[in-house]
Amino acid sequence: IAAMERLRERGDFRNKFALIAVPATLITNWTRELRRFAPEISFFVYYGTKKSLPSAENGAEKPDVIITSYGVARTACRELGKLPLRLLIIDEAQAISNPQSPLFKAVSRLQSDARIAMSGIPIENRLMEYWSIMQFANPGLLGPASRFAKDFERPVEERHDPDALSRFSLITAPFIMRHRKTDTSIITELPEKLSFNRYCTLSGEQAALYQATVDDTLGQITSEAENSEDGRNAEEITAERGIAVQKLIIRLKQICDAPELLPATDRFQGPEYSGKGEAMLDLVSNVIDTSGKVLIFTQFPPMGPILQNWISARTGRIPDFISDETPDAQRQAMIDRFQNDR
Repeated sequence: IAAMERLRERGDFRNKFALIAVPATLITNWTRELRRFAPEISFFVYYGTKKSLPSAENGAEKPDVIITSYGVARTACRELGKLPLRLLIIDEAQAISNPQSPLFKAVSRLQSDARIAMSGIPIENRLMEYWSIMQFANPGLLGPASRFAKDFERPVEERHDPDALSRFSLITAPFIMRHRKTDTSIITELPEKLSFNRYCTLSGEQAALYQATVDDTLGQITSEAENSEDGRNAEEITAERGIAVQKLIIRLKQICDAPELLPATDRFQGPEYSGKGEAMLDLVSNVIDTSGKVLIFTQFPPMGPILQNWISARTGRIPDFISDETPDAQRQAMIDRFQNDR
């Protein structure tokens, strides 16, 4: 916002725009922050029913900034690509960490004088995610993906090569503005973060379903390998196995959350069939007893209604559930209530 305000003061938005692409859940937050910290910046939200983009020749009616969602940026990439952009900003940039994703390809096609990628998620776990975000912000800086994998990803991740890591840090450091929570000279008001691991035991039904799912998938992989036609090369077979294993991991994570997430397992409805479910309800009960409030995150949207049912049956209170499908006004009302109601 400070960067955009400086560009506005210099007149850089006279015939150009700043475009901000964010998850839909953050659009309202961005509009509030702009009004609060840079009230002289005019903005237009290109989302929902507002699907008519402003023109750069609108004179006094022309906004400085256009805010849109990742979904719209992906589907309306051609229309957005016609805008003269002074600055392109993406927030929660880990959303483009997969360079093969349609979203990465869409935002990368947008032409702008400058780009900023923002993320609060550590991206050191896989260096190729780092390459993807840097490829958006500074195209070509880290070279093609194949060479980056050869020069940095494999040496650092597989061999922990200190020379490769040093070269990588040297190249990327000038282009990264990063704040660490451990840097007390920057952030003094944050309390220490306390993390506690709660280990859960699978229920009997979960364990049986887990093992059956593993056995079934590995059996299919082995059978397909034995009966594979000679026309497929080793790379194709390896890729197919990789996809099968990734799908297996997702199913196993769902089983660990709640067996009823899987189709044809609706007979296992209720937290008593989930070790994690019972542990979660225990924690929630403790929070309620101390008049606290709690956020629960889940990777799987269908898990939201399941959690609502479990918690309401145990506590008599139906918690709010926010997902991508929650209407903007309803979502913001939930957020405001959580933040402001002690």
